[in-house]
Amino acid sequence: MSLFNFNLSLHYSESLAGNVNAQVDDSLHPYVSFMEGLESIVSCMNYESCFLTVKFNTVALFKKSNNLFKFFYSHSRNVQGQFDTSGTTVLLEFTSIESIVGYAEAVYPNKSVVPFKIRGVRVFTMDLKAGTMQNNLHSI
Repeated sequence: MSLFNFNLSLHYSESLAGNVNAQVDDSLHPYVSFMEGLESIVSCMNYESCFLTVKFNTVALFKKSNNLFKFFYSHSRNVQGQFDTSGTTVLLEFTSIESIVGYAEAVYPNKSVVPFKIRGVRVFTMDLKAGTMQNNLHSI
């Protein structure tokens, strides 16, 4: 895709899937727990951004530092990130992977099956004028 004299190229990790409210054991391979999925993408695979789909809603997750994560909800939400028909797009901040897991468990409490899928994303930009390519995560 081209935008303002830049070509954008998205590179994705493998998808990891599981149930938000379930602890997964080895017998349920290839599924992972929500915590394991997040840790795998941001720590083991070193992705600083990813798409996270829970049920039918997809959000963008950005790792700004070891203690700052941001969730971008493009759908109508209130300031707590809950669905709200009179809400707006929201950007939520979390200080740890554990706080993200706690938030998800609070949004989907005691539901039997809350499927999720997480996939790391790297954005590469190529300056068409200069002919240079770099891995970018622009400030959010």
